[in-house]
Amino acid sequence: MEIPGAFLARMQSELGSEYEAFLESLSEVPAAGLRLNLSRWNLSEASEVLPFLGERIPWSPHGYYYDTQYRPGRHPAWFAGLYYMQEPSAQAPSEFLPVSPGDRVLDLCAAPGGKSTRLAERLAGTGVLLANDISASRAQILLNNLELSGAANIYVTAESPEHLAEAFPQTFQAVLVDAPCSGEGMMRKDSDIISDWQRRGPEWYAPLQREILAQAAVLTAPGGYILYSTCTFSRAENEDNINWFLEEFPDFTTVPMPADHGIAEGSLTGTLRLWPHRLQGEGHFLALLQKAGAPNELPLAESSGTMVPPRFSGTKGSRNKKALAVNMEKELPRFGILPEKGKLFHKDSLYFFLPDGLPVVKGIRYLRTGLLLGEEKNGRFLPSHALAMAMPSENSVPRIELDWKDERLIRYLKGETLTLSEEEGALPDEYILVCAGHHPLGWAVKSGLRLKNKYPASRRLQ
Repeated sequence: MEIPGAFLARMQSELGSEYEAFLESLSEVPAAGLRLNLSRWNLSEASEVLPFLGERIPWSPHGYYYDTQYRPGRHPAWFAGLYYMQEPSAQAPSEFLPVSPGDRVLDLCAAPGGKSTRLAERLAGTGVLLANDISASRAQILLNNLELSGAANIYVTAESPEHLAEAFPQTFQAVLVDAPCSGEGMMRKDSDIISDWQRRGPEWYAPLQREILAQAAVLTAPGGYILYSTCTFSRAENEDNINWFLEEFPDFTTVPMPADHGIAEGSLTGTLRLWPHRLQGEGHFLALLQKAGAPNELPLAESSGTMVPPRFSGTKGSRNKKALAVNMEKELPRFGILPEKGKLFHKDSLYFFLPDGLPVVKGIRYLRTGLLLGEEKNGRFLPSHALAMAMPSENSVPRIELDWKDERLIRYLKGETLTLSEEEGALPDEYILVCAGHHPLGWAVKSGLRLKNKYPASRRLQ
């Protein structure tokens, strides 16, 4: 790895006596981290199940270093959404943004989803998270990761910040702007960033970041917060942008954040720096900004989709929707979903459960609106993978709980048909929830002593 000389010269000028330690850190092996989804299991169980779990990441309450000789992405617990692999320093932004249950939260540049999944956990099934990425392909990865984590109170969009600001002015109590940047803080982790830096350095990214910040200001509700973060060391992309923002938007002020566990204060109040020579993590910058004014309850436009009382089940093969005799609203508690926590939404053959607090706005490019419950096909309801992952432990859906060491777990994740024992064969011949321990993995359809695999092909273990 050959670090550009212009970058090193700038860092030497800025760091002074700390430069040699910084330079030495660039040749060290980066630390690897993951974040436990403790809304779905506890540390005691995680420690027993995961042989690679190491020490806790001090600035991330649910974050842990892991032993890189293992492959955490192939463990069944990953497919159960019980943890997310995320670089240690990258876990900081979603922890420092003030979020309270019931808030409307926006992750403006959200893909691939590590920060969004944590924000959804912090909402604890209340409020609403809008996770956005301007790239539709990246937003699809974002959606996949949110579904895997079991997040239900979400909207996922692929929009420009400008378009979102037009649709949702002064709407969100908490906005995360993890801005696209020159990536200087990740050079030792990804050598491709060096060639990108040489093509498009800080001078290219800084104006783009200012455009995004300006739209974030519009999207933030009075009294709300913006957490701006980058993974670069560049002052042009960090402190200079915050100074510009404060001049352009005088109704915002910076908010002090605690600097501990090796995290350093930035040169501006309300900013922090994570340096690789001071802690086990890559380079990161954080700035917390608050908008003036008292929190408000803004009148929001109604959703532009069709609200109907969908029907849930009926005679196999029936194409007559009137034959679907059971109202889905009555079926929701079976899946552990409380009808009063949101509203049913029906679009074409798909059924969704939308969180309260944010409308579905016409003209916005949505990849997901709320929790996809499933689809109606030939008079039957087919439950979605997202529904399986979002269900709490308190539900009455038939299930098979496989021990963590059961070889059928891996076979299920590869899409194979499973054979049941005589005792397991007592389950009804219908959709069955397949679990690792007591944690959902997905669906299968039981027929006698066989389980026909319904695990999504695109997500299977290769």
